[in-house]
Amino acid sequence: MTDNKIIHKDNPDSLHYLGRIKKAKKGISSLTYENNQFINFGSIPLFYNDSHIVEVPQALRQIIHRIHLTELRIINQAPAVAIDQIYLLLSMFSGSCIRSIKGEGKGKYVSLSTKYLQTLFGKIKNKNVYLKILEVLQHHKILFLHKKYSVGRFNNVYYLHDRHLCGTYIHKMKSIIGKTLLSNLYTKKYEEAIENPISSHLMQSYQYITLPDKSTLEGIGKQLAKDKETTNKGKLYTWKGNKTRDHWKEPKRRAFIEDHIKAFELLTSKEHTQSGFMLPMPSGIRGGGRVVDSFTLCPSWIRKEIKIKKGKITELDFKCLHPNLAVNIYAPEKEKKNITHDIAAKYLEIDRGAAKNEHLSFFNKPVTFLKLYGQDYIPGMNNSPLWKYYQDNYPEMMKAISKDKKLYGYRITSQRLLQAETKIMTSIIKELNILSVPCIYVYDALYVQESKADQVRKIMNNTSRDMGILTTVKQP
Repeated sequence: MTDNKIIHKDNPDSLHYLGRIKKAKKGISSLTYENNQFINFGSIPLFYNDSHIVEVPQALRQIIHRIHLTELRIINQAPAVAIDQIYLLLSMFSGSCIRSIKGEGKGKYVSLSTKYLQTLFGKIKNKNVYLKILEVLQHHKILFLHKKYSVGRFNNVYYLHDRHLCGTYIHKMKSIIGKTLLSNLYTKKYEEAIENPISSHLMQSYQYITLPDKSTLEGIGKQLAKDKETTNKGKLYTWKGNKTRDHWKEPKRRAFIEDHIKAFELLTSKEHTQSGFMLPMPSGIRGGGRVVDSFTLCPSWIRKEIKIKKGKITELDFKCLHPNLAVNIYAPEKEKKNITHDIAAKYLEIDRGAAKNEHLSFFNKPVTFLKLYGQDYIPGMNNSPLWKYYQDNYPEMMKAISKDKKLYGYRITSQRLLQAETKIMTSIIKELNILSVPCIYVYDALYVQESKADQVRKIMNNTSRDMGILTTVKQP
């Protein structure tokens, strides 16, 4: 693997593209003649086998094509252009289908940045095109507003009805304007991915990945259900067979094997993603720059069955990373000491599993109980059993965290921890790139060949030590 190669599993001949895409400006690098006009398609990312397609929730297709011509002309005088623009906006909700199929209800909500939409769709007669699209979609009850824009807190947040989240459909752009918009969008995304060390290395790693087949996954999944295994969130693995989800009394407390396999196919099948894998994309500031790809979204039990260079993989992740990142960021020197779930559990005389579960969300909470819209509320850090442990052992750190949350909102701690996590993982992956070690990245964990595990564990531990983070990688 070298820095001038971009590889994906279906088109290894596209390696030359990295140099071209870096030089591309505003999506223009070559011209194609179509319908008596020249149009710039030369710099469309070759990661996509067909660069004129978008993926949208399948159930919306018939609804969209029933929209009257007069309404389409509100968006654009050419109905074909309006249809393409509608599909382009709705493609931002394709990830909602994956999360819905996996049973992640909150994952259906999508934050839409006004600035991003303005740049993507532009204006006609000084009116933002995206506003016209949203107006039509909301009128037809396709799109619903969940949260309204709040200065410094969040963008407008939208969602699709659950009945529209059953699968995805590939729409091929038909208009020149639609293709141009998509060309510019893909070019921008590709450039972002290439410039990001994690994304770039992942794209180089994909050529070495072998996926498990459906029959293998069905066998493993049935065994998980038979053994009454649970997910790390406590959901019971369940084989549906010829039953529906509603057959069970509390379906939200179950993880359905068939749904997980369907989600995996949507994430990795050439039929759905065109290239086989999603383009790995870095998140924004609030996401801490974490990269999202097919494997971060993949169900964890399926991820374990993937092979790298035809060999078995092993997971490497840090012990209690986020609490130790909090110590690194907020604690004074006298309070800088290692935190583990075991230490917290022993001090509080609670089960280790309870301590671990509380740590998953402890630093993401407001300091005290927070009332939200309607009857919703968020319990505070002081409602957690961990509160006593941190107040007793890290009082100055807790004061610093409380002050930070008061000044910048309660989510700031989570944002800072995610940024620190991404920083350490970026440093590690840069070294793996130099050593040509392919990997699968899942936020604060890496999956590598078993034969490379000791080498990568050493790199991770050295990086953590050099950055002053008081934790190490879990031992097998």
